[in-house]
Amino acid sequence: MEILIDFDGTIVKQVTPPNTKPTKAIGDVNWDVVKKMRLLKAQGYIVYIFTGRIDLSLGLLAFHQATLIRKFLNKHDIPFDDLYPKPWRVSVIVDDIVVKPEDWVKE
Repeated sequence: MEILIDFDGTIVKQVTPPNTKPTKAIGDVNWDVVKKMRLLKAQGYIVYIFTGRIDLSLGLLAFHQATLIRKFLNKHDIPFDDLYPKPWRVSVIVDDIVVKPEDWVKE
C-alpha cells in the first residue's frame, strides 16, 4: 500500500505561512508522525512525501529545497521512498488540512 504524507505542518511543524516562497527554515520534527511512518514502513508500506517547497514552478529553488529536505529526512532517520511536489491519488493522504497528523497517529 502507498501512503502520501505532507512535509510542512505534518512531518515537521509549520514555520512559514502556507503558500509562501520556501526558505531554508524547517520546523521541529513531529515525532509522533515519524513514529507512525516508521511503523508503516516496517510493515511494507511505500511512503511518499509531498511538499509545495519543490513545485517545479520555483525553478532552481525547488532543486535546492529538495536537497535540503532529503538531507533533513536522512539526518533524522525519517523513512521515505520519494518526494513529490503535489498530492495525487493514493490509498492514504495525511496532511495538516484533511487528515490531521494528531488524529492519524491515534489510529
